Amino acid sequence: MSTLIKNCTIVPDDKTLFKGSVLVEDGKIKAFYHDGSELPETDGIIEGDGQYLIPGMIDIHLHGSYGYDFIRDPQTSIDIVSKGLVQEGTTAFMASLTVVSHDELCALLDEYRMVQQPQNASLFLGVHSEGPYLSKEYKALMDDTYLRDPDLNELNDMSQASGGCLKIMTIAPERKGMDKFIPEALDKGITLMIGHTATTCDEAQKALDMGVTGFTHLYNAMTQHQHRAPGAVTAAILNPQAYCELIVDGFHTHPDTVRATWKIMGPDQIVLITDAMLGKGMPDGEYEFSLLN
Repeated sequence: MSTLIKNCTIVPDDKTLFKGSVLVEDGKIKAFYHDGSELPETDGIIEGDGQYLIPGMIDIHLHGSYGYDFIRDPQTSIDIVSKGLVQEGTTAFMASLTVVSHDELCALLDEYRMVQQPQNASLFLGVHSEGPYLSKEYKALMDDTYLRDPDLNELNDMSQASGGCLKIMTIAPERKGMDKFIPEALDKGITLMIGHTATTCDEAQKALDMGVTGFTHLYNAMTQHQHRAPGAVTAAILNPQAYCELIVDGFHTHPDTVRATWKIMGPDQIVLITDAMLGKGMPDGEYEFSLLN
């Protein structure tokens, strides 16, 4: 099955833009054609009408949308959210979870490992557990009842319950026991990000040196770049290999700060996220975020 998407402004990567057409065969991009090129015969044609055609977006930090929260009813939430996201151009996503009790988290992870991929929808990539080993000082919306120092037995429980679907965990590197927890989590294939943290720059640097990947929603819920008290943001600036999530909704991060961050870090370091919750895509109203029942 072949399809030609015609008359588009094509953005195949972060450095290229041209007008033309795209040939898709069996669900995969086969070829690009610049305007004026001879086009092949195909089974179908989609008229682009000059609109932009870009790669599908991937959201690695998303708590829910359209009235559904990933903290409840995993299969139904994944079904609904994934079908909505693909309509917006997001073709893959992580299901982010806020903090709950250890038993409740393991029960959720056990359900997530059994989730069936919805058809004709955005691809579910796995779970991002935002916590529970976070700072109470920088908890934001997290329930501090469940914030604590890391525990290797709990890590083993999570890993077994998830069956490999626990892909990312946000941690506060200053918490006691992280020197042992970080290598164990990495050995289990879990990507670690720094966030909701009172860390110093030095503590964050040590975590990065141990293999931590980057920073969860840079600037939000963490120590800042201060000239006499360098914190997590300072460590992010100093380490160009560290990925930095950024919320660019105009509220969580000021537009001037976004521009400055782009100037310092650029596209290879910044990861755009929504950090959206169940109210996304819903009418104005009151919504209860991250409640199990």
